[in-house]
Amino acid sequence: MGTPVFTVMVCTYDRPQDLEKCLSSLEGQFFRDFEIVVVQGPPYKRDVSETNAVLERYKDKIRWLHIDENNIAKARNIALDAAHGRYTAMIDDDAIAMPNWLLSYQQAFERRPDISGFGGFARNPNGTIASQVVVCDRHASVYHYATEQAADITQRPGVARGFSLTGYNACFVTEAARDVGGFDDVFAYMFEETDLCFRLVDAGYLLGFQPNCWVTHASSESIDRLVKGGPRTYTRIFTSLAYFCHKHSPHDADAYSDAFADARRADIKAAVQGGKINKERGENLLADIAFGLREGRAKAATLNHVKR
Repeated sequence: MGTPVFTVMVCTYDRPQDLEKCLSSLEGQFFRDFEIVVVQGPPYKRDVSETNAVLERYKDKIRWLHIDENNIAKARNIALDAAHGRYTAMIDDDAIAMPNWLLSYQQAFERRPDISGFGGFARNPNGTIASQVVVCDRHASVYHYATEQAADITQRPGVARGFSLTGYNACFVTEAARDVGGFDDVFAYMFEETDLCFRLVDAGYLLGFQPNCWVTHASSESIDRLVKGGPRTYTRIFTSLAYFCHKHSPHDADAYSDAFADARRADIKAAVQGGKINKERGENLLADIAFGLREGRAKAATLNHVKR
């Protein structure tokens, strides 16, 4: 078998029912010239046997790799390093790809060979739109637009705001992602794909969106997120946020990450006062924020050397 056009990256650890749906949707793709690389991390809740059982059923159709920690950037790097495809497509294990998913990406790259990465759109399980064109600035503020034209992004090295191709639906030229060093593994959760997008643009690459490329994204329970989408913990979120701000806007990083933290603290206090969460949980979340900010700022002290 020759080199596939696509490598599809799926990182998973403890969502066997979601993973089954994701892999089934990949099995039903109209475009067939692709491989699937699954990187399995350790479970935080269930016995590993449930996820293993799903992967055993697909073992002849996937390459099954492992990571011994829950770090999304490291897991994505394992898949990126193993990729044989010209393009590497990313989908979360709690997302379902529409049958034309890869076909749409293939058509996008054929139409625009100057583009090194495309993002797709996402719906919630109830059919409402979850995301379309996502933009992030160097202070980690995120904005959503219906079209690229509405986003009004100028792509050049050092630009203040740029496209953020979300990890549950994105596709990069494999060698372009490798050229800039892959994913920064300090981002154990969140901002790892946005950081990659900024580094690609800073290196002279161009990004875009493919509106015909849809997934349904469930935002399922995780080590960081509760069943109904609320935070289980804020530690890794604020570690990534503080680190991202220092990496991409070091002159005012603390001011912006403190502003995010203050807004979230106000939400937590209001939730406690309104009886939505109990006092102990509120105190734990407040402690998570403080710890995450300290961790992210400490990790930013390593920015004078390459992560990988």
